[in-house]
Amino acid sequence: MSKHTPGPWTAQSFEEAIMVYNKDLGPAQNGGYVATIHDFLYDPNREKKKANADLIAAAPQLLGCLIRMRDEAMEMGTWGKHRATTIGAVLKAIAKAEGRDNE
Repeated sequence: MSKHTPGPWTAQSFEEAIMVYNKDLGPAQNGGYVATIHDFLYDPNREKKKANADLIAAAPQLLGCLIRMRDEAMEMGTWGKHRATTIGAVLKAIAKAEGRDNE
């Protein structure tokens, strides 16, 4: 089981930052806070920062999809039908998300 803040996460813009937090727990309650991206109103990189925050917010859902893909492929015995590079990428991404990428 992952040790990260459970999803779903959302990215919300405030005056000077974009906060990423668990939608159900809230940004400041019960460990729901995930990240802050400083985002000043006239920052020329504002659109890129919002896109980064949206990607961060999607992380739990993306990880869940990869885990389901791995589990279903193993259950159905279809690993051999997928390209080895795809399998390796899926397993590496899961390990990284779970903090095991240095093993």
